[in-house]
Amino acid sequence: MAGHAVTRNPVALEQVGDKLRLLAAPDDGEETAGTELLVYEAPIG
Repeated sequence: MAGHAVTRNPVALEQVGDKLRLLAAPDDGEETAGTELLVYEAPIG
């Protein structure tokens, strides 16, 4: 189901070597196994 931003709940942004890493826990109460942790990485430079 669409409609919520992934960053509406806890997020963290960190630099890991030559990458940026975004960690997000978008809890919308619909996951049967609980909140999923999403991890996105992008190269710097």
